[in-house]
Amino acid sequence: MNFWLRSIAERAFDRIAVPRTSDAPAEVAELLRQIEGEFAAGLPVILHVPVPPLLAGSWSTLRESALAGPTDRAMRETIAATVSRINACPFCVDAHTAAMSALGADAAAKAVRAGRLDAVKREKIQAAARWAAATRSPGHPILAAPPFAAVDRPYAIGTALAFHYINRMVNAFLRWPITPPSFVGRRGIMTRVNAVMFGRTLAVPNLEPGASLRFCQAGRPEPELAKLGAAPAVAQACAAFVAAAEDAGAAVLSEAARTAVGEKIRAWDGSDPGLGSAWTHDAVVTLPEAERAAATFALTCAMAAYRVDDRLIATVRTTHPTDRELISIAAWASARAARRIASWL
Repeated sequence: MNFWLRSIAERAFDRIAVPRTSDAPAEVAELLRQIEGEFAAGLPVILHVPVPPLLAGSWSTLRESALAGPTDRAMRETIAATVSRINACPFCVDAHTAAMSALGADAAAKAVRAGRLDAVKREKIQAAARWAAATRSPGHPILAAPPFAAVDRPYAIGTALAFHYINRMVNAFLRWPITPPSFVGRRGIMTRVNAVMFGRTLAVPNLEPGASLRFCQAGRPEPELAKLGAAPAVAQACAAFVAAAEDAGAAVLSEAARTAVGEKIRAWDGSDPGLGSAWTHDAVVTLPEAERAAATFALTCAMAAYRVDDRLIATVRTTHPTDRELISIAAWASARAARRIASWL
């Protein structure tokens, strides 16, 4: 991990340790070099280092959907930022509105950040933002008639899927805002300069499709991914990611826990579950007591990740003490939620 990324990571990682990358196996080290070279905001991906198949799958989904291929990057950054806003993920909102600004959509970035989509003047950007804002609202008219050309639709759906997943992982494990490193400085102007430089790094030209797939395991056909077939690299990346997340969950959670949580997610309509804990209690109460904390954590990650707190993490660690276990549980549940959303896009 380079100096800049580690300096940020040491201030951003919360509830899990900053992953050690210096002694990673050769293939993982090669993958990390690709991530650091192509994605400045790598922390949401780097947190998966303890589970290498998840590292590869989550990166490949992000890269092939949002960063590679022919579709307008500003449009995809708009989708990323808007999805992040509806998921209450300020880390990703800041990163991807910075990228929008760097791509020449500064006014739109400010409007998206403020949730004022009517103020976005560029028609295609506004349409992408409105579509992204509706992705947790099954049955919304814009989802039935998406505002994208056929060639662009798989990249839009893949980007939405990627960020519905990433936002949940960030809210579970990363702190934001963070104290800037000493070399950034404390004055507001230095913080702004850093944000602009960060955005420019994010806004690299579209990458060559498929370069991340060599790191991924084989995927499995999933009905909600069928719409991605027109962009083979996106489809393969998402299938590999889904397989990795399912395998990670099966390695940590019992079949009974996965069934209980999975049934709740399959019935989810994308809405916030509301105040209180009855929605998790009712889903896990039939499980053995030793499995309830992990199942509650999984459900919270899936449906209200912004509510993950230190107390919940501490409770889960009584039965699942390692970072690898926590990441695997969160990834499985977050991927299930993202897939549920993808099913109605």
